[in-house]
Amino acid sequence: MPRPRLSADALRNRRITASVNRTEWYLILDRASEARMTVPEFIRQRVVWDRLQIQSPKRLDAETFREVQRIGNNINQIAKRMNQGIAAPQGTRNELARLRYLLTRLLPERAD
Repeated sequence: MPRPRLSADALRNRRITASVNRTEWYLILDRASEARMTVPEFIRQRVVWDRLQIQSPKRLDAETFREVQRIGNNINQIAKRMNQGIAAPQGTRNELARLRYLLTRLLPERAD
C-alpha cells in the first residue's frame, strides 16, 4: 500500500537558498552534528520553530586550556607587530579564520 499523499500545507516544496562562507558552513555542519540532525532539519528546528536544544559544551582539560592561552599569546604578538607596521606572514588571515572556527567548537558559547 503506498504512502498517503501529503496535504498542500504539509508538502515541503519551497526552497531557501543562503550563501555562507567556509567557516560558517563548517560551524553549521558541526552544530547540526552535535544536535544529531541533518542540516535542513537543524535549520528548520532552529529558525522556524526556535526550539533547538544542543548538548552542553565540552569542558576543557588543563592542557587544552594552556594551549588556548598560548595561541592567544601568539595572536597578541602578531597584532603588536602589525600595529608597528610589520606585515603579517602570508596566510595569516586564513589561519585566524580556521582558528576561530576551531575555538567555536571547543569553547562554550557566551551568554552575552
